[in-house]
Amino acid sequence: MKLLLGRLFTGKILFLIFSFAVLIFPSVIQSRMFELLSLYARYPEIDTLEDLTESEIFARVPNIEAFSRIMKQWPQYESLKKKLIQDYNFYENIDSGGVTAETGWCWSYEFLEFLSEMSWTSFTKSSSDPNMSSEIMNSSLVRGFLALQTNELAHMNMDAYALSVPGMFLSQENFLFKSQFVPHGIEVHRVKECLVSYPFSYRMPKNSFFLEPLNRKIVQLLESGLVKNRLEIVLTGRYTGDGMDVGAQNFFGVQRYKQAVDDAPRPFTMLDLQIAFISLGVGHLLAFLAFIAELLINYNETAVHRFFTEIQKSTTYFVTAFIMRTLRR
Repeated sequence: MKLLLGRLFTGKILFLIFSFAVLIFPSVIQSRMFELLSLYARYPEIDTLEDLTESEIFARVPNIEAFSRIMKQWPQYESLKKKLIQDYNFYENIDSGGVTAETGWCWSYEFLEFLSEMSWTSFTKSSSDPNMSSEIMNSSLVRGFLALQTNELAHMNMDAYALSVPGMFLSQENFLFKSQFVPHGIEVHRVKECLVSYPFSYRMPKNSFFLEPLNRKIVQLLESGLVKNRLEIVLTGRYTGDGMDVGAQNFFGVQRYKQAVDDAPRPFTMLDLQIAFISLGVGHLLAFLAFIAELLINYNETAVHRFFTEIQKSTTYFVTAFIMRTLRR
């Protein structure tokens, strides 16, 4: 112990090392988090339900029972049903829809409610975190939309909504829909087996080719009474919030989807790093105890050495005095 602590200064060295580690380690973690948030990882592209069932992606639906009734005739249903997650916030979010004066965006909840009803689903890229802002979303209509039949198996390679707009679906390519749903934007990836793919809202430039045909389809729904009057006011551009027109001409947005969706890797959290922090804390405590032990040993050695030195001096003095007195006699 004397050689280990008193001579090699092990306690002091360990204490200094762990003290610097406490300062450096959090800085490294913070820089690693920023690095992860700035990088993008590529995931396998999901084009079909077969791709979905073979992946680790889970499906989030507003009503598992209703969705199961719709999907049970599909060959992939048995594999897909194991990945269903109940979305309890779906209808709550729909009821809170409307227009935001801050951004000038509006959300077609009533239109979405008609299109999707119980069959809306979103495929999220994380089974542990269903609240990620980047999602793969599906909307399957089973009652027939825009004069199409209700047999899903007859339209497994078609998208009814895209086919209803001339020039919007020239091939079996996917689309990337840019939309905003409080509080984040959403990237939408259509799966080919779905009859209708429809996000919460679209936004389209005023000179877009798709504006007029999309508006015509919305007007058809409005005239048929399938959507509420409040949505008609919003979509026809008769609503102005803070002097900003938030009508249909600012509403929609769609572009070709040609590559897999990129998601930023999840950065470390405190739960991931608790073992490292515990190890660092235990090491720092042991180093501190070793440092205290070293100080005590050094102090004790100094005190004992001084005591024996004084005894030696006293003994030498008395022995010398005794010898001198004896010689004098």
